[in-house]
Amino acid sequence: MDTSEFEPVVDEIEIVLRPARTVATRLIALAAVVRRLAIESAVDLAPDDDAETERLDLALWLREQDVWQELTGEERETVETITGDLNVEQRVDATWAAEALATLGWVAGLNPAPAGFERIADPSSLLDAVPAAWDDIRSFTGTLQLRDELEIAAAQEAAALWLWRLALEPERRRATSNERSALDAVVAATWREATGAGIWEGGDGDALLDGSPVGGVDEELLELATGIAHARCHTLNWVCGFGESWDDVPLDV
Repeated sequence: MDTSEFEPVVDEIEIVLRPARTVATRLIALAAVVRRLAIESAVDLAPDDDAETERLDLALWLREQDVWQELTGEERETVETITGDLNVEQRVDATWAAEALATLGWVAGLNPAPAGFERIADPSSLLDAVPAAWDDIRSFTGTLQLRDELEIAAAQEAAALWLWRLALEPERRRATSNERSALDAVVAATWREATGAGIWEGGDGDALLDGSPVGGVDEELLELATGIAHARCHTLNWVCGFGESWDDVPLDV
């Protein structure tokens, strides 16, 4: 088995951080999507005649502050969907927006780095730091500062390596015994390099997820962790200047 196609990408990449004002606007956009989900979740628990007004205020405020055009097409559709009508895909995407928001909040120094890959980040405290309807966003977008480029680059490298390991696992589980042994050797070699660099900690030949080697976790945790790694890697790659827009960020850089 030729395992070269499964090895992590180790090429040096040129990073050009997005401007802080651009990051600030994306924070507002992601926060708006998360807030839209919160409106829906509240209505799920108890019908509220004011919920649709809250949604309309959110959409109108985004337009007034010239942020509307910075949302992706899917994000605008989510915000514009009448309260009570969000479908499953929109809810899931908004959940991943919360993970992206937490990662981007760390980039901007607004919150600690999201911990682990076992649970989706709780953005509640971060939402208090990001403008909401009907705030004036100019102070936020004009004063936001990013963490040091080297710190962001290290986080991007770690997220990319985690995504590689988690995305490899389904292939490893489908492999024959001989193929799996070859992939295990790739994982072990990567583990040695990653632990030496301080990216992974502990374990014995494999990264640890919720205290267990990735190769031994159940499917539900693996799927959740892969989604979290995808959201974090997407966010950090975008911050580092990869892709033309939020919608077309490459993950294999």
